[in-house]
Amino acid sequence: MDKTKKDIEKSILTYITDNVELPENIALGDAIQPGNSISYLMGAGSPGQRYFDGKRKKHYLFTLSVKDSNSLEAIGLLNEIMDVMEIEGPNKLKSLSGSFHFVSSSMRNNPTYQGMVDDNGVKRAVISGSFEVTVII
Repeated sequence: MDKTKKDIEKSILTYITDNVELPENIALGDAIQPGNSISYLMGAGSPGQRYFDGKRKKHYLFTLSVKDSNSLEAIGLLNEIMDVMEIEGPNKLKSLSGSFHFVSSSMRNNPTYQGMVDDNGVKRAVISGSFEVTVII
């Protein structure tokens, strides 16, 4: 992964953790930790475009998965994160290293029930949601 992608991933993670009171730390990647947990995975979004000045508009898709013994709390947390990204993000989200300019963010998938897991004898629901971020590099 190049430095710009790492900066985008870290900048958005920092923005979320600074603006949402999270019950657990977010684990980067798709590994869900034991107990209640939140995981965060960045992937390619819709195609971007190139400008004549050499800049590029790029889209990245972020999927958040929350594993919680209370599915309504998991849905509420995902909705809160989506609100922070869609409503407040365009004015507040900045690159940590100056490698990109944030343009917009929009929800791609509403929080969706993925299944129930048995976590050391405790049933926990896994709920996922995703949003797409547009940046100029």
